[in-house]
Amino acid sequence: MVFSTRLPPCLAHAFSITAGVGQNGNTVRDARRARMFHILLYTFLHNIVATLEFYLWCDAFLTASTFLQNINPLDVSLMFYLELDQLVDLY
Repeated sequence: MVFSTRLPPCLAHAFSITAGVGQNGNTVRDARRARMFHILLYTFLHNIVATLEFYLWCDAFLTASTFLQNINPLDVSLMFYLELDQLVDLY
């Protein structure tokens, strides 16, 4: 199952930054929002550009920046650049 898989180090660091999302208050609503964020994050982790898009969509700009800085250069390919170009065109 996706929830039991171990995250790569760069994703684990980015995920730890977002661990505080929605926990500014101690309400049940904040806890539910944080849980929803983490569930959606796991669904977007299949693709680098999809994960970046999710961070931008959630206004987690610091996390998106940290995520981009920690991408392994071996993971960058022509398809990555094409998808990133499409993402930029959308914004």
